[in-house]
Amino acid sequence: MEWARPFNLHLADGRIWHGAQFPTGEVCVAHLGEPSGGFTVGLSLDAVLGDRVPGHPLKGARVQWADEES
Repeated sequence: MEWARPFNLHLADGRIWHGAQFPTGEVCVAHLGEPSGGFTVGLSLDAVLGDRVPGHPLKGARVQWADEES
């Protein structure tokens, strides 16, 4: 059985959002505590992070997988 793989997204402004990638490739990113709150979901991590306009919180975000060293 495969499990979701957790990760942190380090945003360019220093905030950290938490997410998980599911075995099928889909991802869910929580941005709770933000004024808008909620989640971002996508068919892949590339789809969530790609083609963001300047100023968008996910523009330039760095992925840190839970099983990798900081």
